[in-house]
Amino acid sequence: MARSLSLVSTDSLRDLGTFVSRSNALANDAVRLVADGTVLAAFVLVLAPRGFNDTTPTVLGMRAFELAVPETFDIVVPAESLTARLNAAITAETDADAAAPREFELPHEAPSVQWQVGLPPREGWSAAESVADVDLERVSKDGVAEIKKLVSDAAEEYYVRRVRSAVWGASVSDAITLPAGLAFAATSLGFLGDGEARVSVRAPWVRLVTSRGNVLAKTYAVD
Repeated sequence: MARSLSLVSTDSLRDLGTFVSRSNALANDAVRLVADGTVLAAFVLVLAPRGFNDTTPTVLGMRAFELAVPETFDIVVPAESLTARLNAAITAETDADAAAPREFELPHEAPSVQWQVGLPPREGWSAAESVADVDLERVSKDGVAEIKKLVSDAAEEYYVRRVRSAVWGASVSDAITLPAGLAFAATSLGFLGDGEARVSVRAPWVRLVTSRGNVLAKTYAVD
């Protein structure tokens, strides 16, 4: 039986749809949805290690949404199917009150190998530093350019993974381990715009927080 979910407004539906669509462009194929009361946390996987020798950091994007009806679940659904359901809900009632709760049908659960990664803890985070948006944008732009320079169209997959791991796993802070992959995720998911992002740490996780969403990195390969 299909499960429906109710967000507090049409704007929330659109925001969730935009978030998932941007993750699709990063080759994310599944979304983890965690509901606890009236809070829905949506997680997407931006980067992840493959194999024991891959040092690519696990990098997640997360956005929180308010539910109109309390729920409790932790599920993984296909990203493309979720996008289609959200789009259908947005266009179904064009004359509806934008501030009224909006319901949409969730896709059927689809367990994904990529979501064997554990989620970061909710509590115990310590404030570290702040990083300017312009610096994060520069790190992301330089990283993409470096990968393009080093990786040809004919490159073997293991070499591509090695280059990406070196670029996105490099720390961009002298004070703490702050993988460049966080900058790539924050830029690609459209989370920048406050002028700076706040950094907090809960080893082995590190987190960038803005008003538009969070990006989180685990700095060693998942077992």
